[in-house]
Amino acid sequence: MSPPELWLPVEINFDARGLPQREKRFLRALIEASDAMEEAFLRQMGRSPRNVGQPIAEALYPPDLTRAEFEAYLERHPDQREALLSPYTVVRRRGDDLIAVPYHEEYRPQVERAARALRAAAELAASPSLQKYLAGRAEALLGDDYYQSDVDWINVVDSAYEIIIGPYEVYFDRLMGVKTAYMSVVGRVDVEESWKLAAYSQYLPQLEESLPYPRPQGHTDRAKANAFAIVRDLYRAGDIRYGFQAIANNLPNDPRVISEYGSKKTFFMNMMEVKLQRIVRPLVEPLLDQDQLPHFNLEADFMRVLFHEIAHALGPRWVARDGQRISVNEALKERYSALEEGKADLVGFYSAHQLIRQGVIPAQRELELQVAHLTARLRTIRHGVEQAHGLASVIQLNHHLHNGAIGYDPDSGRFRVDGPGLNDSIRELMERFLALEALGDYEEVGRLYAEYGRPPDVVRAALERTAHVPVDVRPTYRILWE
Repeated sequence: MSPPELWLPVEINFDARGLPQREKRFLRALIEASDAMEEAFLRQMGRSPRNVGQPIAEALYPPDLTRAEFEAYLERHPDQREALLSPYTVVRRRGDDLIAVPYHEEYRPQVERAARALRAAAELAASPSLQKYLAGRAEALLGDDYYQSDVDWINVVDSAYEIIIGPYEVYFDRLMGVKTAYMSVVGRVDVEESWKLAAYSQYLPQLEESLPYPRPQGHTDRAKANAFAIVRDLYRAGDIRYGFQAIANNLPNDPRVISEYGSKKTFFMNMMEVKLQRIVRPLVEPLLDQDQLPHFNLEADFMRVLFHEIAHALGPRWVARDGQRISVNEALKERYSALEEGKADLVGFYSAHQLIRQGVIPAQRELELQVAHLTARLRTIRHGVEQAHGLASVIQLNHHLHNGAIGYDPDSGRFRVDGPGLNDSIRELMERFLALEALGDYEEVGRLYAEYGRPPDVVRAALERTAHVPVDVRPTYRILWE
């Protein structure tokens, strides 16, 4: 199911006119670095992705390279495997050979421009930890070694601004699912609200241990404390600016960093608010059971998003393969992203339910979170099954409908959740997702997608009635300088 080409234009303004001149220069430098990431991203796509819902990275591999040819080549040249599958290389042909070209060489003009701007921003930053991160990220862009600057970013704790910049997500790599896309987002931090979320970090180890999946022999990974940032984003560039607009991020994706230091969850509150009011509410009001509609609210949906992002840092990160360990996304290739998004939905709900049972989260939230789980699936299924979040939602809806955990009334055209049934259905499907990630079972993931990857007829019919509701927003960012 392809999403309707229906996008809601939204203008996001940031008034910088009253800021000190030094702070304005700092922000201008961050915008300059972001624009450089935009240029690099457009080159990765091989074309401008403007006016399309979900661009595809057309320039990361030779245009005639198939997955079968690539995998056969890797089998014949195991010494080149690491370089060719690196998240930070493009693949090119040289005669009969395939070669890996580092991002910092392929996109040298763009990364050098970004590095200059980040160094300038570092000199102007008011926060010592942010200064360290920006200077380190400038060097990382020039050499594609992001480990230390990822760690430094997690440890930025005293800044009024947030910037996430570099190559991160792999959604646009439809061939192998391993190549990262450049992005940047600049936001203003709500420091007080961000600190309130830090209390959830203490529960991560127990939530990780409670997850039912096979751990490899000698397993020592433990969930590490997470940093949280609630921001109002004021500028986006690169892959986060195109396609379906993120309301939160869990980064970095490097499993080494996650295992050793944890990750940071960033929540874009202005994007979340506009989507809830302008898209989600008009969508669910005619689709949700009228008795359950009062339990749909921003607070519960935020908690759903919060635990979804927390769950990205839980569960398997490595797969044992031929006496070595490889990352889950390398094992699952292009099938990884949808499985990981579904895992985060399911593990996030399961984790919140665990804390409800312990009295950490009020019991009244349970039905609200169940309703939020359903409404999120109805919203993201409209992204289409070719997009990771959409496919993940289709699979979950099919499973829950099959189990009777979600009911549909054909007379009213409305859905409702069966609370206890939904809890059981989520756990059952979660166990399957976790096992697939732990084993890195590429073929079985394909069978899962074939089994549950088509939208059920009742969902198709219901969404046809709401086809007039925008599928997502198309933001335009405007900063008032003078």
